[in-house]
Amino acid sequence: MRSSLLESLPNALALPALLPHIQTISTHFEQLLLEANEQIGLKPQEIDFAVSGLEGVLSAFAYEAIRNVATHAPPPTFEAVYYRWLQDSVHVDGTLYPYHHHDEAWRVQLIHHAYGRVGMCVTLPKQVVYVEDKTLACPAEGIMASLLRALITHLNGALANGL
Repeated sequence: MRSSLLESLPNALALPALLPHIQTISTHFEQLLLEANEQIGLKPQEIDFAVSGLEGVLSAFAYEAIRNVATHAPPPTFEAVYYRWLQDSVHVDGTLYPYHHHDEAWRVQLIHHAYGRVGMCVTLPKQVVYVEDKTLACPAEGIMASLLRALITHLNGALANGL
């Protein structure tokens, strides 16, 4: 799937064509996921979520690329785009779960990002502690990050060739 998606990308791309091309990439990714789903076994909402995430990151990349050209800044890196997108998706759940430890009353809130639950915010009597919890980590997170890194690297090269 990865190689098929990368091979479908142009080697040269003009900046005005970048945003419309993001939709083409997303549509192709969705088609590839649907074709491979017999082996993968994703639920329809998981496919929608994967396509939406890919399109969201690539759109963020496109807008950053447009901004950087306008301000004569270097091309956006995968790390800058992806981790900003991921950080922007962080949400601390408003529900407080009481937890009693020895004689102390703690309050626990779940922390989520685009790939699901990532930890907890534990309010103790005198401090707040953040606990990373990867027990429910999404196995696709690493796969998607790797794919998006390859796509953004290729698109940066295509944009350089299209100028």
